[in-house]
Amino acid sequence: MSTSLGVTERDISGMGDVLLHQVPLMERLMEVRDGLDLVTAGCQLGKMKQQNDATTKYGTALKSALEGQCRKQDFVFISCPPASSLLVVNALFCIREVMVPITGDCLSLQGLSYLVGTFHNFETQLEHKIKQWFVLTRYHKRRRMLHEVFDKLMEYFPDRVFETRIREVAAMAECLRFKKIIFEYRKNSNDAEDYQSLALDLTLERTV
Repeated sequence: MSTSLGVTERDISGMGDVLLHQVPLMERLMEVRDGLDLVTAGCQLGKMKQQNDATTKYGTALKSALEGQCRKQDFVFISCPPASSLLVVNALFCIREVMVPITGDCLSLQGLSYLVGTFHNFETQLEHKIKQWFVLTRYHKRRRMLHEVFDKLMEYFPDRVFETRIREVAAMAECLRFKKIIFEYRKNSNDAEDYQSLALDLTLERTV
């Protein structure tokens, strides 16, 4: 996310300092667009993986930092790399809702089954519900598998699938190359239209 928004410095401080060294979150907040603030992962975050008690300790620290210092923000998004299960687990300590992008293939459904099981275990341990939303990405209406995946989602999560489907077009990949968001790079593209619609889904909770 940081790279996509044009923040590419390797030695920048970020969330790692907040969790490892108790630096106030607001001291690591940077305005990257009008109305959009960012806290990067930072160069220190990888050290969390070396500590055995990282899951409980830093999950609690993240929740405390967000609840105490992000009250002026309308929305707080936590972007977790799928390859880092530790960071995902830490995020689950402090979220109310989760949005899961689903690509139209069988492996995506298998991964979803595992992820939903993880959500259920955390809901039991933390004694609070995590509202789950699903959005179909890399969508192409002529691909049969995509329709089969969508039908499966609707079967198991009929009130949790966003109406918007993110089409697979080149503009999104191109704008990331230039460190621009899609509305800066090509505001009239299909990608821009889809993500504008998804933003409305998020704010209005319009579901099929």
